[in-house]
Amino acid sequence: MDEWQYPGACWWKFDFHAHTPKSTDFLKGCNKAIKAEVTPAFWLQKFMEKGIDCVAITDHNTGEWIDKLQAELQKLKQQDLINEAPEWYRPLYLFPGVEISVNGGIHLLAIFDVDKTSEDISNLLTAVGYQGTRGDSDGVTTKSLTDVIDIIVSHGGIAIPAHVDTEKGLFEKIDSNTLKQVLDNKNIFAMELLDEQYEKPQLYREKELQWSEIKGSDVHNFRNSRFGTYTWIKMDIPSIEGLKLALIDGTASVIRDMEATPNSHAEFVIEELTVKQAKYIGYKEPLICKFSPFLNTLIGSRGSGKSSLLEFMRLVLRHKDEIPDALKPEIDKYSDYSSDDGLLKPDSSISLVYRKGDSRYHLNWSPEALNNTPSDESYYTLFPVYIYSQKQIFELARNPQKLLDIINNEASVKYDDYINHDKELRHKYERIDSRVSELEDKIRDTEKLKGELHDLGRQVEYIEKSRHKEVLQAYKILMQQSSIIDSVESDWRRMEADIAEIEESIRPVSFTEQVFDKNPDILAALQGYNRKWSLISKKIITLKEESALIYTNWEKDKTESQWFEQLENYKIKYLQLREEFKKQDVEPEKYSAILQKKSIIEGKLKKYSHNINELKRLKQDKALLHTEIKKTD
Repeated sequence: MDEWQYPGACWWKFDFHAHTPKSTDFLKGCNKAIKAEVTPAFWLQKFMEKGIDCVAITDHNTGEWIDKLQAELQKLKQQDLINEAPEWYRPLYLFPGVEISVNGGIHLLAIFDVDKTSEDISNLLTAVGYQGTRGDSDGVTTKSLTDVIDIIVSHGGIAIPAHVDTEKGLFEKIDSNTLKQVLDNKNIFAMELLDEQYEKPQLYREKELQWSEIKGSDVHNFRNSRFGTYTWIKMDIPSIEGLKLALIDGTASVIRDMEATPNSHAEFVIEELTVKQAKYIGYKEPLICKFSPFLNTLIGSRGSGKSSLLEFMRLVLRHKDEIPDALKPEIDKYSDYSSDDGLLKPDSSISLVYRKGDSRYHLNWSPEALNNTPSDESYYTLFPVYIYSQKQIFELARNPQKLLDIINNEASVKYDDYINHDKELRHKYERIDSRVSELEDKIRDTEKLKGELHDLGRQVEYIEKSRHKEVLQAYKILMQQSSIIDSVESDWRRMEADIAEIEESIRPVSFTEQVFDKNPDILAALQGYNRKWSLISKKIITLKEESALIYTNWEKDKTESQWFEQLENYKIKYLQLREEFKKQDVEPEKYSAILQKKSIIEGKLKKYSHNINELKRLKQDKALLHTEIKKTD
């Protein structure tokens, strides 16, 4: 987390599913000495070192370690206050919870607010009628799954079906009637899903549900590769209410599978504004407004001071010169401290905290300091900001292009680069989208092709019952091999074409050398690196020639092989067999056509398996591009 604890919501790394030594299968297979090493402090350290912000403690049917972990965390907080905490310490929020084995064998997570205790979990387990060993999953509840969900909520918790796509998960374990009851339960709005590509049950899809998809480490061993798994959750100070709102909000407040922090914000931001002794603001005590680095909204009735805060910011940032002439008489009252119409007094002061990266700058304005402050021009340079009131925008809007020009002419915007980058992203997105549609159409034909292949197989079996089975089977195998070879040769040709295409695009760059007459050092460097590109171009030309030679040599080896001779011999035998088929009034073309069609379908089905993998990858690329394009909108 960013050390700047700004107001409003931010994103937190949340591990929704974590076990402790109180789960009997924790460190399963390890000896007692190793298990004894996992103390509450050790357990907390592991999560803090992973950079996790929030952890749900969800042992199997027990909450016994919750109080121990809370006590140890409180101890670390106290040490941090006096600068005696371990180096690995970082803030961590513990959400008491439990993984309940419910009637029917389903596992269900129950998560509660940070102030709940081991006793609260014990009371919950009693209420749902868990009859097995505490810490084990050797028993189930007497209450039904839907009843357990409602009881969790009545106790102030959130119910989340655990690992729904695994053996003891909601989507894999229960019958359709029970599933329907759960899907109709309004107290469920999130699920733990391990595989994002998992195909959810038809009933879930028919109901058009949009449960938030979260994941946790389900840690039973800190060496497991899944340890450190988390879900990004957007909320204010972590609490059960904030968590519930985020999960209900869905993808706007829940992010899976994202390593980069979504808490990144602009480098230059206004952190705080303080107004003292203004005529109507801050005259009893200073008015302090703290801001988020994201969107901030001032809400108030007419005359409540919204514009005053904006204009006081403009004043302390020395941006009065950007006011249109038509508005200056009205705006002047915000800096007037000597007349009855002014909104300031001789003892008024305004201060503002401006952040540039990790640096904080305190800017001040007061009547006495007017002659002892840097020039307005230096403020523009050192503390860039755009301030536009509603009336100011109205004046600018008289020229519709004015606002766009202000934005586009800003050096940091790099408008031309933005346009080119946006075109490139959209072009790439369209190409991927077209390919995705193409692959989806092909994959959609899979079941139809499987049916055709079955029918063709039966026809082949009927024909091969004749005394010519050996010839027909040998010919069939050779034709299948020939089809595979044709496919491989096609890929080789494509790769050869790809190399040729690359060779066309890699060329030394020509440039005007005379411009560098007075800078021979950079000219020499530029020429040197250009020669390196020339060497790369020559290497690619060599690769192009080698790729062409590969195919030529292959053709020679293929036609001189025993296989090729065998293929030609069986082609002759097959032609002779065709003549015999004619004498027996059997359609000679039928077997050939069936074999060919069957071979083609088998090739398509094999290729479709590759298409499915390609489609999965392209959809991921498409989603990433969509996110990038949205950023440029």
